[in-house]
Amino acid sequence: MHSDLISDHFAVHTLVKVHKLVRLQKKVTEIRRLKSIDREAFVSDLLASSIFTDPENDIASLLAQYNTDVRAVLDKHAPLITKRLTVRPDNPCDCEEIRTCRRSLRRWERKYCARVLPSTENALLRP
Repeated sequence: MHSDLISDHFAVHTLVKVHKLVRLQKKVTEIRRLKSIDREAFVSDLLASSIFTDPENDIASLLAQYNTDVRAVLDKHAPLITKRLTVRPDNPCDCEEIRTCRRSLRRWERKYCARVLPSTENALLRP
C-alpha cells in the first residue's frame, strides 16, 4: 500500500520572517597600557621633570606645568594606543536572572559529577 500524500518529493514552501542584520557601529578609543610601566624608571623621570626641578610660582601655571610634565612622562612610558572597537547591542537574553540560574545549574552539575556512586565505590574497593 503506497500513499501519494506522504512523500519526500513534494516541495515545501514557507515564508520566514527574519530581522534585517544591523550593521554594527565602530568606535575609536585611546588607551594606555598602565600595567606595563616600569615603576622605577617612571618615578625617576617624574622626579627629573620640571615640576620638581623648577616649579612655577602661581597656581594656574603650576597646574599647566603639572599637566604637561605628567603627560610627557606618560607618553614616554605608556604611549596612547588607538583601538577600533565594535559597539554591539545589548543581548536581551542575557540578564542577571539567567546568569544566576546558569551559575546555580553549573554548581549542581559539579556536585553531581563529583559524587561517588555505590557501584563505582564497589568497583574501586574490589581487588
